[in-house]
Amino acid sequence: MLYNRCLESQAQFLSCRLLSLNLHTVILADPKLCAGAKVVAGTLLFLFHNTKSGQCFPTNATVGDVVGMHAKTVSKHISGLVRAGYVFRDPRYKNSSITDFNWVKGGDEAVKAVWARVKEARDGAKSRRGSGTESRWGIHEMEEGMEPNGGVDIHGIVTLTRESNSRGFWPMSTVGR
Repeated sequence: MLYNRCLESQAQFLSCRLLSLNLHTVILADPKLCAGAKVVAGTLLFLFHNTKSGQCFPTNATVGDVVGMHAKTVSKHISGLVRAGYVFRDPRYKNSSITDFNWVKGGDEAVKAVWARVKEARDGAKSRRGSGTESRWGIHEMEEGMEPNGGVDIHGIVTLTRESNSRGFWPMSTVGR
């Protein structure tokens, strides 16, 4: 009996976390929200949202202490999330409000739309830069003629080389240098 209750609560926890991940994915992909609002949303979803009771009511000062913002800045970011329709706020007492999330905004269709935009952006970036060139994050795709040169930088990252210059190799990775 206890084992079944644990499985039920674990399933409820995982289901709630999946909803949180989906909603956070949509929030992160929203170009109208500033970075601070996205950080505050993630903090509320993953650090303060109680998956058993569904309640979330930290003060703005508490959230600010966690993310390194002033309480008024947190309030401004939460107001942005409310305006965007991701969050509902009900005043509680003193400086606290109950935060509830608009789970519909993180539905399957919204997440699929985000991933379609990500795929489109990746495909567009690949066609603009060509294959084998360094991306924004220093990640490379193997091109014919490229192979690991056996060199490992200080972070343990193997650099890729192409025989294209007078020394016989061309370091493709600049990570850690």
